[in-house]
Amino acid sequence: MNLTIVYRVTSKKSYGLLLIISMLFFILIFTTIGFVEAIYYLPEQIVYPQKPITQYYLVISSYSISPFTSIYNTKYITDKTSKIKGIVREVPEVLSFIEINGQATILRGVQKKDLGIVLGNYEIMGKEFDDHSIGYVWVGEELAEKMDININDTLFVYSPLARSNYLVVVKGIIKTNSVSKYELITNLLTARTIRGTCPECVSITLLFLRDEEELVEAYKVFNLTPHKQGLFEKALLVLRISGRRISWEQYEALSSIYLSRIGLSRSMFYALLITLTIILSLGYSVLAESIILLNKDNYVILYEQGLGIKKLKLIITMYNALIILSSFLLALLFYERVSSLFQISFLSYELNPYIDQPVYLASFIVLSLINILSTWFARVIDENTL
Repeated sequence: MNLTIVYRVTSKKSYGLLLIISMLFFILIFTTIGFVEAIYYLPEQIVYPQKPITQYYLVISSYSISPFTSIYNTKYITDKTSKIKGIVREVPEVLSFIEINGQATILRGVQKKDLGIVLGNYEIMGKEFDDHSIGYVWVGEELAEKMDININDTLFVYSPLARSNYLVVVKGIIKTNSVSKYELITNLLTARTIRGTCPECVSITLLFLRDEEELVEAYKVFNLTPHKQGLFEKALLVLRISGRRISWEQYEALSSIYLSRIGLSRSMFYALLITLTIILSLGYSVLAESIILLNKDNYVILYEQGLGIKKLKLIITMYNALIILSSFLLALLFYERVSSLFQISFLSYELNPYIDQPVYLASFIVLSLINILSTWFARVIDENTL
C-alpha cells in the first residue's frame, strides 16, 4: 500500500529526469573509460599477430616505454633461439615514430612472407610488396584516405628517433582490418634506415613454436618459469641489457611493460579506472537529492499521515534503484549499438572505445551506491518546520 502511495505522489517528471540523466552518466562513464582502455590496449593490437600460424608463440621485445621505441640487436637472442628445436618461424619487425607533414604516425617494417601474420587478411593495390628495394612504402588505406596519399606520391618523412629526413615513394595502398590500416608498411631494410639502427636490430620478434611442449622448453632456455597461462599459448618476454649484463623478464600483458616504465602496475591502472569512475559519478549525488527536493511537499504530507522517514527513504531508494537499473540496461543497449561511431585520434590511429563489461558493471554499482547514500543522507523532512 505504501509503495503505491509513494509512487503516486512522486512527480513522474522526477522519474523521467532520473532515467535520462542516469543514462547520460552511464554513457559518459562508458565512453571516458572506454577511450582510456582503448589507448591502454593499443600496443597489444599493434604487436600481437593478426593471423598466428600456431597458437603457441613468444613475443620478444626490449624493455621500452612503447613498442615504437623498442629496439634490440638480434645477436642477443640468437644463442637462445638456436637451442629451441620447435621453432616454426621467427617474425622480426621494426616499428618507429615518423612524421609526415607534421602528422605523427607509425612506420612498420616487415618481411613479405610475414605480411599475412602481421596484417591478417590484406589486399595490396599497386606494386607488389618488395623486400629489397629501399625507399618504398605501402600505406594503410585509412591513413591514405586521411592524408590524401596516392600511389606514386613522394612523401617527405621525418624520423624523430634518427633526427633525419627521408624521401619515400608510395608504391601501393594496403586494405586490411587490422590497426595497420593507419600505418606505413615497408620492408626491414627501409624501416631500419629510417629508424637509424643497425642491420641486425629489430623492435620485436614473434617466435612461433610447434606445440605447448616446445613453449615450455623455450621458457627453460630463457631461464624463466612457465606461467600458468602457458599452458597459456602466448607469452611475452622482455630483453633487458645493462652494460654487459643481459637478463630476461616475463610479463602478463604487453601494456604492463610500458606501465612499469612509468612506475605503474597493471593493478594500479585498474585502481585508477575505478577512481576515475567514482570521480565521474560524484555529481550524480546532487541528482538523487534533487529528486527528493522536487517532491518534498508531497513527502511532508505522507509523513504527517504517519509514514515514517526511514520507510519513506527505503521506498524512494527502491524506486530509484529500479530506474537506475532500467537506465543502465538502456544505456548499455544504446552504447553497444553506437559506440563504433565514437572515435578518438591517437597518433595516426582512430580508436573506438574499448567495450569492457566488468567496467560497465562497476559503474552500475558505483551509481547505485551513490544513489542509496544520497537518499539516506538527504533531509526528506525538516521536523523543525512541522
